[in-house]
Amino acid sequence: GAAVDCAVAIAAGRMPGSPPIEDKALKLVMNVIFPKNSDCADKVVESATKELELATRFCIDNYEKITKANEANAKKKEKPRHGIKAALLPQSDEEKMALDRVRKPVVLTMAL
Repeated sequence: GAAVDCAVAIAAGRMPGSPPIEDKALKLVMNVIFPKNSDCADKVVESATKELELATRFCIDNYEKITKANEANAKKKEKPRHGIKAALLPQSDEEKMALDRVRKPVVLTMAL
């Protein structure tokens, strides 16, 4: 229950932990807890889904702030970047923070 939630939260980056601790939590979740039995696997999926929903809520709640920051940065820049890779880069610190917040829960969910 709570131990799985905690391990998944650390692996997803929501609970504080250094990168090596996050990596170890991810390995614990994927290699030990998830394959143990179907009940454990279901709990891991439930916890990972919850982390994904929390990250999604964070982005939704901060949408206006991100949009305003991106617009402000667009006005400051003289020449827009070209190319596909440039279009995928965050346009502001706020957008970078939102992407960082979403990346680990998405990777964890994809790995399941």
